[in-house]
Amino acid sequence: MIAAAFILGAASTGFTATDMVVRIPYVVNAGGWSTGLAITNLSSTQITGLTLDLVTEDGMWYKIPTTPLIVSNPGEKHSGRDAVIYNLRTVIGTVFPYAMKVDFLSTLYGKALPGNRMWCEIWHSGTQAFAVTVFVMNVTTGQAEGFGFHPFFSEDRLHTFPAYAPL
Repeated sequence: MIAAAFILGAASTGFTATDMVVRIPYVVNAGGWSTGLAITNLSSTQITGLTLDLVTEDGMWYKIPTTPLIVSNPGEKHSGRDAVIYNLRTVIGTVFPYAMKVDFLSTLYGKALPGNRMWCEIWHSGTQAFAVTVFVMNVTTGQAEGFGFHPFFSEDRLHTFPAYAPL
């Protein structure tokens, strides 16, 4: 009877699609210190659409561009009411089976980082497991000071931040 109720409940509500997600609670890019990431595909199938979401130390996961937009009248600045707002997100791309993608956070993000201290989430909508090894080092001395490792393994869950849509 209980099993029948569970099956009926699951059939009526449907299953929520999940992602493979790694949360990294601290990354840094300040005072010569940089965070590097080694993303390893642990499966026999390539991962596509691997995505990086950044969150600033004050909790902002989206940004309003600071460059004013021009409207139909030359010289008139945009009012900001319909300003484009976007996630602090970039698509890292594809990682082939059992392969790694290794680089500094700033290079993987591909544009100016939104702060000195952040946290991030790396995810994709497939089922392939992956791991991320985080290393932090001082890149200004030339001696790789502070080099350390910490591994994170993907979990099957929804990623935290949807595409931001202003009210």
